[in-house]
Amino acid sequence: MASSGINSAIETLQVLPVHEKLWEKNRQLFAVTNRVFQHETVRNRRESLKKAESSVMLSQRAATLAKTEALIQVNKEHIEVISQKEKAIAEGQAVIQVLKEQISKKDTELAEKDVYIQQLKVKNEEHIDKAVAERQVVIQALKEQISKKDTKLAEKDAHIQQLQEPTPENSLLLSPTDWIKSKNMPVKMGATIQSVVVGEAIYVGGGEASSDRDMCTVMKFDIQADLWTKLPLYSFKSFALTSNTDKLVVIGGVDPDSRKRTGQVAVFDSDKWIRPYPPMSTARNNFTAQLFNYHIIVAGGRNDEDKRIASVEIFDVKLRIWYSAEPLPIPRASIKSSLVGHNLYIMGGWDANDTPSSVVHCIHLEKLIDSARVKTSSPFALWMTIADTPVKRSTPLGVNSSLFAIGGRDDNDKPSSSIYCYQPHIKAWSRVGDLSSPRYYCTCSSLSSDKIFVAGGQSTFFSSILTHFLSTAEVLNLAGCIYAC
Repeated sequence: MASSGINSAIETLQVLPVHEKLWEKNRQLFAVTNRVFQHETVRNRRESLKKAESSVMLSQRAATLAKTEALIQVNKEHIEVISQKEKAIAEGQAVIQVLKEQISKKDTELAEKDVYIQQLKVKNEEHIDKAVAERQVVIQALKEQISKKDTKLAEKDAHIQQLQEPTPENSLLLSPTDWIKSKNMPVKMGATIQSVVVGEAIYVGGGEASSDRDMCTVMKFDIQADLWTKLPLYSFKSFALTSNTDKLVVIGGVDPDSRKRTGQVAVFDSDKWIRPYPPMSTARNNFTAQLFNYHIIVAGGRNDEDKRIASVEIFDVKLRIWYSAEPLPIPRASIKSSLVGHNLYIMGGWDANDTPSSVVHCIHLEKLIDSARVKTSSPFALWMTIADTPVKRSTPLGVNSSLFAIGGRDDNDKPSSSIYCYQPHIKAWSRVGDLSSPRYYCTCSSLSSDKIFVAGGQSTFFSSILTHFLSTAEVLNLAGCIYAC
């Protein structure tokens, strides 16, 4: 801009009428001035370039500074991460150190246990050697005892043979003449017939008879009056008889019309049947029932599928609760039972193979009730088996501490009059007498510690079975008899 002004001034001076020298001087002056202006222009341009360069540099430095600050921030974050990792490493090393110490302790313990195990091995070997030696001594002693027992068993076998084959000189037998005839029952009844003593009366029922009506009949025998009467007709047949200590109790049975089994429990009170107790869980008929220490035990029978069952249930009379108990070893029906002390004995009837049974099952009732109440199974079988009865389908009867097997069917399927008594000390039956007449499937009750009541049953096993049910009853006074039992 300044350079163009100077050029314009020079051109003006050239046209002025001045002296040539003055012109030259002025020209030189303008030339110097022009150079000065050019120099200033260059300097100004340089300063502008420097300023532009400075501005660019400042921008670059600002960008660099921003990048540097970002890098610094990243580095700080990296440093923080590294610090955390170093802290974690330090903690990990501390944990590793603790684990090393624990491992060291475990190694020490394992070493100590290895030493202890080695010591135990030595002791066990010594103990085993000692035990083996002791066992050998015990085995030798047992062998000697077995030899002695074999000798005793041989002696007992000879004694059993003598007992089972009484000689005419043997006076320790119940004679048929010792029995006293009682009044006949109003209904002929056999097979599953049962009886129970309640107070001064004997109740009889539950057996097979010539009609459904008769089979639903329960008969009462007044011991003092020597009189039979019939109770009001019951709704079912083939039931079981027992008591609740002071009243007659009838359990289960089968409906004569629908043929359906029931688990109902009825009590005869004030000349009528009432049902104050809950039913059994398993409906059944042709089973047995006994009262022991305010508990009613029912066993065996047939279910609604008409199959023989091994089921056993217990009714707590006071609590009015049914318990399931350990079942019989085999399914059985049409069985009979009796109590001797704390033991329940079951015999007679049919087994699962439709075979007349001579097997006798026995159980301690307190153990059975305890196991049922706590709902636990005994590690050992509670039911036991004693020697088979010599005659099949005998009726059991407990008198004092003795177990009798009365009547039954012999090997020729004929009714028997035999009376056997179980000898616990030799685990065998011995014949102690006879009934006044042969019968099987009869019912027996102990009237007192010295009186036996026998009634009903059957006298043959032919197709005309219904015509051979018995109504006869007889009583034996043991006080006037001597018997080997």
